[in-house]
Amino acid sequence: MYIIKKATKQEIAYIIKDIKNQAWREEATWEEVYDKIFSEKISQQIFEEFPDFHYSDPDTSYQEDVCAFVDAFCEYAGVEAW
Repeated sequence: MYIIKKATKQEIAYIIKDIKNQAWREEATWEEVYDKIFSEKISQQIFEEFPDFHYSDPDTSYQEDVCAFVDAFCEYAGVEAW
């Protein structure tokens, strides 16, 4: 379970980057990773905690959507996306 309440932007970036990398490491499918990232516990809390964070949703595939969100948040947090 991932807890992001009261975490810094940088800590959250590392958490969601690790979730994204589960798909690259083939520990989870892109759909599973998408469901984790775009859940009440992660993306909704990010938008509540950081209302000035915005990203461009390509709305194409699970992989593209996850990568766009995570990469944008990493940039927002000043953390390397890879």
